[in-house]
Amino acid sequence: LGEIEDRASLPALLTAIRSSEPRMRLAAIWALGQIEDSRAVREIIPALRDGDPPIRAMAADVLGDLEDASAIAPLERTLASDADARVRVAAAESLGELSARSSADALGRALNDADITVRRAAADALGDLDELDSAPPNLVAALRSSDAELRHNAATALGEIADPATTPALVGLLSDANAEIRKQAAEALGEIGTPEAVRGLTRALEDKDPQVRRAAVEALAAASDEDGG
Repeated sequence: LGEIEDRASLPALLTAIRSSEPRMRLAAIWALGQIEDSRAVREIIPALRDGDPPIRAMAADVLGDLEDASAIAPLERTLASDADARVRVAAAESLGELSARSSADALGRALNDADITVRRAAADALGDLDELDSAPPNLVAALRSSDAELRHNAATALGEIADPATTPALVGLLSDANAEIRKQAAEALGEIGTPEAVRGLTRALEDKDPQVRRAAVEALAAASDEDGG
């Protein structure tokens, strides 16, 4: 039913989502996501409390696709409290898709999650929030993580947020052992464009990696544009 994306199938799917058979519930939630009808949101939200983790994860994922603000608070609760890391990851990703600035606190707290995949997803999602101009402290702290992917995600998000207060931390990341992370830090500093960022980028022109040097050149050009130069 979901494959044909036919809204006429909505009533049947809303019945199936309350089936006693887990596979039926899972398939119904997936199909509702394919149809993308916001009327399904209030029926999917209770599935965030289903006893089956794959169903909770599917519900969290689909709620992001449906782009209805009424799902934000339930997803934030799921991110904070679900026992399964896969479900928490799906909740973080969907909060990023919903892009509500108000989710910054919940996603910032998730950067303390015990599971690294959740922390990575939370950092990534923070960069997707609308009109977020102040970086959560935990996102800046994530730049010091021993996990390279988390450092990369945090640097990317900080570039999207472009909070001048994060300039020193990003300049410090230009010394990271990982060239891809140094490149991402340069790109983020180009978005911020403060004098301190420009000084850091100027030093990055001497980086041993050509991709980092190129990113520094492009970031300096971006910073100049931001400054009206």
